[in-house]
Amino acid sequence: MGFEFKNRKTTVEVCGKTYVIEKGNVDVAQRVDAMQKRMANMTESELNSPDAMKKVSDALRDLVGALLGKKAQEEIFEGRNPNILDEIELLAYLLDELNSIESDGIDDVLARLDVSVKRSK
Repeated sequence: MGFEFKNRKTTVEVCGKTYVIEKGNVDVAQRVDAMQKRMANMTESELNSPDAMKKVSDALRDLVGALLGKKAQEEIFEGRNPNILDEIELLAYLLDELNSIESDGIDDVLARLDVSVKRSK
């Protein structure tokens, strides 16, 4: 028996349409990281501005796009008013589905390979 790559993809259904998420996909991880940094770096003046909720909603929608792709983001939110609760619930669902994909974490893989990585804090 030889080596086989694990299936790290899962399908999710959102508003009657099916989309695919791939755990460990570097492009997706980089997009998600960029969106998380964008949200974390929102300034106090941005968060206290009259359109703060809209900015947060846009960032949450962009995070959905980082996970599923821009086209999926557009399809999902087309004609929908910004609603932070809906967007957070959708993200929670997507992350639950992504986390349900069985796979070893990078630390487990590196440990088996006896590779250490120095991490900055």
